[in-house]
Amino acid sequence: MTLWRRNWSRPASPDPVKRPSLYQALRKEIPAIRQQGEPPAKDPASFGRYRCDLCNASFPLQELRQCVICGRWADDNCWTPGYYVCNSCHGIIQLHQK
Repeated sequence: MTLWRRNWSRPASPDPVKRPSLYQALRKEIPAIRQQGEPPAKDPASFGRYRCDLCNASFPLQELRQCVICGRWADDNCWTPGYYVCNSCHGIIQLHQK
């Protein structure tokens, strides 16, 4: 084999401690309740209001946020702004960080 046709790239050294990121670990552990972008459940007792998936209270759509991990819709009381996740997923994040 001539030098200019030889594959000079080095093989990747195996990483003996390959750990998944926290986000990947959470995605494996927490089932998706809703897909990202899927609308929240409507409140059948009112017009134009939606249900929080955690406390089941009725809110306008502007007051609900969707969790980036599980897809649940949560209001301000059921929301952790530091991680942009619902309180349910935030509890599991705290368990993983200990």
